[in-house]
Amino acid sequence: VDGDRWISLWSTAIVGSLSGRRRSLDLQVKQVILDDMLATGRALKLRSFELPKDIAFETEVNEMGQGFTIEKDTLTPTLKMRRPQLERHYQAELSAMYARIRSQEAAEARAV
Repeated sequence: VDGDRWISLWSTAIVGSLSGRRRSLDLQVKQVILDDMLATGRALKLRSFELPKDIAFETEVNEMGQGFTIEKDTLTPTLKMRRPQLERHYQAELSAMYARIRSQEAAEARAV
């Protein structure tokens, strides 16, 4: 990731959240990270199905910067992921993400 650009966008996102611009800036930060992941994957000659089409971030983190916690019931006391609880917790977001991807792919297929 281009560190300076990412830090600039991230700090702007934090300040922007105070003025109600957070969603737009969060999307910009997300796009910078996704673009970097795609560029890295292409440089490593990954196949198209190995490249991410979208990404999501956990924005509710504790004081240690962790999004999965025992308190949220997403980790066990021995710090193992509780997969069924994680799936339930993120199901709506994942369903929306896959719907967006299908919609974009359908639009691209129609355009060809």
